[in-house]
Amino acid sequence: MTKCSPPISTDTLGLPKGSSKVTRYESDWPLRFSEEKARILSVFADADVQVHHIGSTSVPGLRSKPVIDMAMEFGGELPMEAISRAFRRLGYRCHRPRKTNEGYWYEYGEDLTFFQVYVFASGSLELMRLLRFTQVLTDNRQAKLDYQDLKDHLSEKYGDDPRAYVREKREFIDRLMDRYAGT
Repeated sequence: MTKCSPPISTDTLGLPKGSSKVTRYESDWPLRFSEEKARILSVFADADVQVHHIGSTSVPGLRSKPVIDMAMEFGGELPMEAISRAFRRLGYRCHRPRKTNEGYWYEYGEDLTFFQVYVFASGSLELMRLLRFTQVLTDNRQAKLDYQDLKDHLSEKYGDDPRAYVREKREFIDRLMDRYAGT
């Protein structure tokens, strides 16, 4: 089975393994998302699937780790073994398989990570939360600035410890989502 690997330029995308370094926003990130989305959808052509650009690289002007995060939304049944096979054909690796479908995520890149895809059933509460968080950052300048300050601080503090970086971000995200829950 041949892997379909996209040509990846490391000029604006790619994070070394074990790093949480934040970089400036790159105007080509939306295009890079669109290209990878098309590549992913090509192997799921017969499925009820949507792919969403989520996280910091989807928010214009927000500094981010240079990795495109995506949420893949499946309508109907989630055949995780078939999903994993399709992602492996694309050159992705599967991480954290759990008994729940929301535990699966896929990563593209060897020494550098370029893309991460999180798989959800349509209507999943966690999917809705991720999409809402991205929308709050896009629509609310102060939320975006506060989040940027936090990311800069955590990148400096935990640049070589991605788990600590994510753990400390989570508390801020929870508070932010509570504040903007009904807006």
